[in-house]
Amino acid sequence: MEVELNSASDNPLVLLDDQSIISVGNVDVVALAVAFDLLRVAVAQVVHLANERIQKHLWSQFSGLPTGLAAREGDEGLRPLGYTSASLAAEARVLANPVSLDYRGQIAEGFEDHASMAPLGVRKTQELVEISHRMAALELTVATRAIELRGRPPLGAGTQVACDIAREFATTDPEERWPDVDGLTEAIGGGRLVGRVATEVGPLEPVSTTGDAVGPADG
Repeated sequence: MEVELNSASDNPLVLLDDQSIISVGNVDVVALAVAFDLLRVAVAQVVHLANERIQKHLWSQFSGLPTGLAAREGDEGLRPLGYTSASLAAEARVLANPVSLDYRGQIAEGFEDHASMAPLGVRKTQELVEISHRMAALELTVATRAIELRGRPPLGAGTQVACDIAREFATTDPEERWPDVDGLTEAIGGGRLVGRVATEVGPLEPVSTTGDAVGPADG
């Protein structure tokens, strides 16, 4: 991808310093544009699922906890985070729309020039990844608050590390002190959370074996 983004797709290439003209086959980067389109669709799915989990945490009918995960009955708690989450999920769906099809034909000396729209696709992907970081911060904030209300049950090693980091930015009483979602988003986007979890969990070992296969075994 780095090679593609830093290359020239014109054919032929006119090299002024070398006083030469070179014919190249790198005339179309549609494959790269389509790959980024598919990546955004996948990321948008993850964002959507995170939003669903956040909404269910915030309503007692699903979680069995106080609505909004409030500290006291009648308080709003973290319900505003649900509004933010829903709006981010909607924005993610818009950004996931493919841009590789959104081109306009250009005619140069009678020849059609097909624009892949790859630069726009890359920029929209970056925007969607940033949204996913904030959505992860929202879900961690809500989940950490739910864990607190459940009396801090035992967690797995990696989950415990993620929860400990989230607690640095969370709050036990949203009505008194609002959680620092921006700070947690930065910790996620900067790789701090993933790095700490990876250090605690260690290298992942493959779980499949040679005999693992889908379908009935031979013989």
